[in-house]
Amino acid sequence: MSLLTQIQEDIKTALRSGERLKLTTLRILLSVIKKREKDTRQEITEDAILAIIEKQVQLRKEAAEIYQAADRLELFEKENEEATILQGYLPEKLDELELTKIIETI
Repeated sequence: MSLLTQIQEDIKTALRSGERLKLTTLRILLSVIKKREKDTRQEITEDAILAIIEKQVQLRKEAAEIYQAADRLELFEKENEEATILQGYLPEKLDELELTKIIETI
């Protein structure tokens, strides 16, 4: 299943289960993906979708830092939850020790 299809299915699931934050977050993500697709006039690739998700996570983290500095804890928590939802679509990143083990086996 492609990443785009997975996001669309998760939107349906969030709608049925009443997960408002997840639903809103995924709808925003889908609109950003569709806008990029429309702007480039090409079908979007998995790599491009991953780049968009990484950018959205980074934006959420930056916003969370700003809200925390302004002592707006409710908004800080919301941005962190959105970042966590989006990170669920990114592949796990290897830490230095795991990467070293893989390199040594080669």
